[in-house]
Amino acid sequence: MVELRLSGCRKSEQLPPLCQLPALQLLHLEGLTQLQFLCSSCTSSTFGKLKDLKLVDLDNFDRFYDQVVQEELVAFPQLEKLHIEGCGELTALPEAGVLRKWYDGGEYTMVRSAFPGLKSLILEDLPSFERWEAAIEIEVEHALFPLLETRSLGATRYMTSLSNLELRGIEVDGKDKWDYISSVTNMHLKCCSLFFQSHALALWACFRHLQDLDISWSNDLIYWPENEFQHLVSLRRLKIELCDSLVGYAPDQATLERSQLLPCLESLRISGCHSLVEIFNPTPALKKMDVGYCKNLKTISFKQQDKTSLNAGRPSTDVIMASTAVQNFIPSSLETLKIDECHGLLEVLNLPSSLKEIEIAGCSQLQILSGELDALKKLRVGRCPELRSLESCMIEIPALEELFLSSCENLTSLPSGTGEYSSLRDLSVNNCPGIKSLVSDLRERYGSYHLNLLDAILEGRSPSLLGRLCS
Repeated sequence: MVELRLSGCRKSEQLPPLCQLPALQLLHLEGLTQLQFLCSSCTSSTFGKLKDLKLVDLDNFDRFYDQVVQEELVAFPQLEKLHIEGCGELTALPEAGVLRKWYDGGEYTMVRSAFPGLKSLILEDLPSFERWEAAIEIEVEHALFPLLETRSLGATRYMTSLSNLELRGIEVDGKDKWDYISSVTNMHLKCCSLFFQSHALALWACFRHLQDLDISWSNDLIYWPENEFQHLVSLRRLKIELCDSLVGYAPDQATLERSQLLPCLESLRISGCHSLVEIFNPTPALKKMDVGYCKNLKTISFKQQDKTSLNAGRPSTDVIMASTAVQNFIPSSLETLKIDECHGLLEVLNLPSSLKEIEIAGCSQLQILSGELDALKKLRVGRCPELRSLESCMIEIPALEELFLSSCENLTSLPSGTGEYSSLRDLSVNNCPGIKSLVSDLRERYGSYHLNLLDAILEGRSPSLLGRLCS
């Protein structure tokens, strides 16, 4: 037998002798609420070929073996996937037997590991879990999971090759030794209590190679974690979602003292943070910004800094992103801006000239867009009924290729200067009754027949305009 799956056997207190299944490669147990252990004793061949072990909702499962095994035993020599979830009585993983000499940093050391081949680890909803090893203390230089590379949910000590880390519902102790996971490049924190408390600050120094960070459902995140983010010098992508307590900067943090964080950050997404009134200072590397479902955000404003500030050695640009119009710094390399369902948003001001794509949807109170969009190629605005004009942000738009307008009932005009639409290829207008006619540049390009047809659509005599324009 190669695979064994048991589910919902709620009266089963003991498994059949697994030592009689030496070829077993997959063992999945779910809902065996009376099971306390896997086998009464273990030899080197019991799980010698097992590669995939999944233990879910084993309410009474508190140990792997009924009897103490010999110290030198490697319990799961070929196991690659380990998933343990909802085992409320389990306090520890199997004892870490001496495996073999391990070449590390130019010298050989003895390695203690019950899972020398483990690549994927998931530990979730284990309220009694206390430690990795039951009896043998791991030395500093020894790796409990020497090959772990995909992901881990739970505590994270002694993972020398870990690159992807996911933590859910973990209470972080500031005294934990996390310096052994400095290889992590991707991390997701979900419902992680205390991660942003002062005593856990030292943990962030372990993530100097982190490139991708997702934070969600964190009630401890109230203000932008400036001290923590100072360590993330390699971070390229940041996503913060569903953190309802997040407001913005701490009230005692003066504007001029705010540091520019995350020097390599290229992509920023903030979503579902309903208390948010202020975005933290982006950096010159930022190319993409995505803000959604932040109902208390009133103003987003990008403003060029004056020469006096430049002479003072401060950054070249600054940003205002708060209901009180607090001045911060913004990069000039921003290329993509997306804003979704921010119903309290009133204005987006001084859009930087570096922008190439703008998409704004579902901002029911938005009234003003302004800026210099010389490089803009795509503009999509939908469900913004209070928006009245695009003139202030589209004075010269020679690069514009795509224009999409939908359900902007009070929008009355489009830019009407000379040559704005010379690159336009895609035009879509739907439910914008306030626009009475196309601008003169479009009139010249498409002749009287197309002119009359398009004007009829815009005036409401035909339902919509959605077409591809040919030069």
